[in-house]
Amino acid sequence: MLFRSRLDDAGLETSVIFCKEAPGVACALSSTRGACDEGPLVIVGYSLGANEAIRLCRALGDDGIFVDSLILIECPYRDTIPPNVAKCVNIYRSRPGKDWLPMFRGLPLRKECGSTAMRNVDVRGNCLRHVPLTHSHFTICSAPEIHDLALEEVVGSLDEFEADLNAAAIEAEGFEGEWLPADG
Repeated sequence: MLFRSRLDDAGLETSVIFCKEAPGVACALSSTRGACDEGPLVIVGYSLGANEAIRLCRALGDDGIFVDSLILIECPYRDTIPPNVAKCVNIYRSRPGKDWLPMFRGLPLRKECGSTAMRNVDVRGNCLRHVPLTHSHFTICSAPEIHDLALEEVVGSLDEFEADLNAAAIEAEGFEGEWLPADG
């Protein structure tokens, strides 16, 4: 099952863009994002699309657009995560014997700013080590465990956004005092 299908099944609005479309998407988001903040901005990229997702985030940052979450899968070229990204999860499978070859593998990444929450997830040696080591750069993106991790990140961003909205609504009402339990 495609990851996009998993997001659609969860009732989330998704758009798929291709590398050449990234500049136009950055421009469109920059012109509309400030006027209508409909929810968190979560960007997901796989393989060369992961590097393009970083470029998209950088272009959005140049226009003052904040990215709530960036999820990268098998990002093949070393890059840094720009400071306008709140959280980044970079999922890759190290291949010690082949990591010198600059293609068909993911790499750990670094952040540019201390305020970005950065998590490099090497599926070869951590909580996802049960993901078959037979997965290659071309098949890891279809692994259900990878989809689960990415979906957890997307839903977490939505939960944080809703919590912030609720806190802002309470603050706007000027609530003072303490919360009391409801009568049963």
